[in-house]
Amino acid sequence: MKHTRRLSVCLVVLFLGVASLGAQDFFQPYLGFEKGKAEIKGEQAPYVRLSLGTPLSDRVSVETFLVGQLLSDFPDCGTDLTITEVDSAFALMSGLSATVRLFRDATFNPMAQLSIGNMAVGHAQAEQDFPQLESFFYSSVASGLELHIFKTFTITVLSGYRFAPHEAVVGLSENTLCGPFSSVRFQADFT
Repeated sequence: MKHTRRLSVCLVVLFLGVASLGAQDFFQPYLGFEKGKAEIKGEQAPYVRLSLGTPLSDRVSVETFLVGQLLSDFPDCGTDLTITEVDSAFALMSGLSATVRLFRDATFNPMAQLSIGNMAVGHAQAEQDFPQLESFFYSSVASGLELHIFKTFTITVLSGYRFAPHEAVVGLSENTLCGPFSSVRFQADFT
C-alpha cells in the first residue's frame, strides 16, 4: 500500500513537472486520452487511459500515464462484466511510456510503444472510504498507426500485449490480467 501511494505521489509530481515544461521553447507537452478494451478470460474489459508527455526528438516521446479498468460490474453501471465474481473490482495502472515513430513528420506514421509501471488491483466496498489495493508490476508493448489530422492533434490506433504478473486477487487466479489489448487514442499538443 505504501508503495502505491509513493508511486502515485511521484507520478503526480512528474505529471506537474512535465506540464510546467510547456513554458520552455524546446518542450512541447501533450495530453492524451485513450479508450480501449483488453481481453481477460474471454471478455472484453473496457479501460480508459490519461497521459501527459513531451517529445524528446522528432521521432521519440516519453509520457506518464494513468489507466483505469473495470473487472466486474459496479452498481448502477450496467457493464455486465463477469471476469470476477467480486462486485466493484477494478485495476489501476500508472507509470512511464516511451514511443518511437518510424518517420519524423508524416500524416500516417507507424509507431511502437513500451510502458512500464505499477498496477493496483482492488474492489470498492460501501463500508470503506478507500478500497484496499494490492500492488503489482505492470508493463506493456504495443504497435500502431498515428494519423496527424492537424499540426497539434493526433489520432492513434494501438494494439498490443500487457504483461501484468500478479497473485490471486479479487477472485482472479494468478496472471489473469496478462493479455492482448487494443485502443483508440486522441492526443492534443499544448503548443
